[in-house]
Amino acid sequence: MHKKIISVAIFFFSAVVFSQEPNSLGSLFYKEVTADIETEPVFVADDAADDMCVLENKTDPDKSLIISSDKKYGIIVYNLDGKKLYDYPVGRVNNVDIIESKGRFYVAGTNRTKNNIEIYEFGIDGQLQSTLISENVQSLKDVYGITFYNGNQEKYLFVSDKKGNVKQWRIELDRPDPKIYLTRKLRFSSLVEGIVSDEKNNVVFIGQEKKGIWKIDPINPYVDKELIYKKNKFTKLELLSDLNIWLDDVGSKKVSSATLERDALLLLKTFSSSQDETKNFEELLEIDGNKLFKLFDEINNDLTNLGFGFYLRFDSTKSDLVTVNDIPKYLDSVKPPSVLKGLSTPALETLAIIAYEQPVTKLKVSEIRGVESESSIKTLESRGLVYKSGELDVPGSPILYSTTDEFLEKTGFESLNDLPTIGEYFSSPSEEE
Repeated sequence: MHKKIISVAIFFFSAVVFSQEPNSLGSLFYKEVTADIETEPVFVADDAADDMCVLENKTDPDKSLIISSDKKYGIIVYNLDGKKLYDYPVGRVNNVDIIESKGRFYVAGTNRTKNNIEIYEFGIDGQLQSTLISENVQSLKDVYGITFYNGNQEKYLFVSDKKGNVKQWRIELDRPDPKIYLTRKLRFSSLVEGIVSDEKNNVVFIGQEKKGIWKIDPINPYVDKELIYKKNKFTKLELLSDLNIWLDDVGSKKVSSATLERDALLLLKTFSSSQDETKNFEELLEIDGNKLFKLFDEINNDLTNLGFGFYLRFDSTKSDLVTVNDIPKYLDSVKPPSVLKGLSTPALETLAIIAYEQPVTKLKVSEIRGVESESSIKTLESRGLVYKSGELDVPGSPILYSTTDEFLEKTGFESLNDLPTIGEYFSSPSEEE
């Protein structure tokens, strides 16, 4: 609870501090450039132009085309000068991707109007020739990301939804009646959109927005997915994306901007949680440790003078934003109920079984408890403590359940490896005597 309230306070504070000169901070890390060419705007303003792919004309590269999604209208085709050539009102297409096979161009799109995955054939001139496949996918909730994978032997299509589901289809395009066949289901605990194929290295990358980047083997479904970039790990890449987060005109308290370095440091601190962050700060700001600690002291002076209720505690390796002494007692008195509070004994039993046996089916949970457990599992799902993590590869494909990241957060464990052994809660016969 303390962490949540402090995180809100930190974000509020960073918004107040950095609303003054947001553009100057970005210049520390990247050089602003101006695009040479811009496409004509889409029909609907706001957040409508979304994803794109390139139809490569290998004979005459200058005649290559940009095929883009307008997620409030359909598909739009531009030339390399940004001029719109064609627009096709096929529905609210969110993401697109393209594949070439035997001189023919196929564009796949996630069509939210129908909750369909669709594959269109385009001519090299950018004209839509036909819709080859239009398949409703009721098992996906609000279709989202999409990518082709063009293997040596097989071609695949990967599609995600807003609930963290990813499905893989084998596609047969080089036939009079193109077909797709579902071959694989993947489950993530939160939103997935971006999916990218790397055919050269036989890898598909999947972006789970709250977690990080996963890689999977598109050919062998028995190879476990691997988390290769964890979002909470401090990196320069993550920082650059977070520099775009600004709130203007928040609150009346202002911190004086003594130095650009200090403002940048506070921004870095706000989004960093690395064990080795002090070294990262020194490298990014190009300052030594003495200067870094001086900046920390200056920040603490402002925090104290403005009465924010927290300060920076730091040493040679890391720093933490912590509350002043009296704040935790007050927070304890006003904190809302924990997601674990109020759980019935059956629900707690079910949660314990899933935690230790995961991934586990509902039937297995019920067998261990000796009673039906569907109601308890639904309760745990509604509280964000467990989720459907996949399906067991047996007839009937029973659903597998696992605990969420929120379960670890609310129970105070860093990982499932930290779960206590059963023996820790039972005395030996000799001790009882």
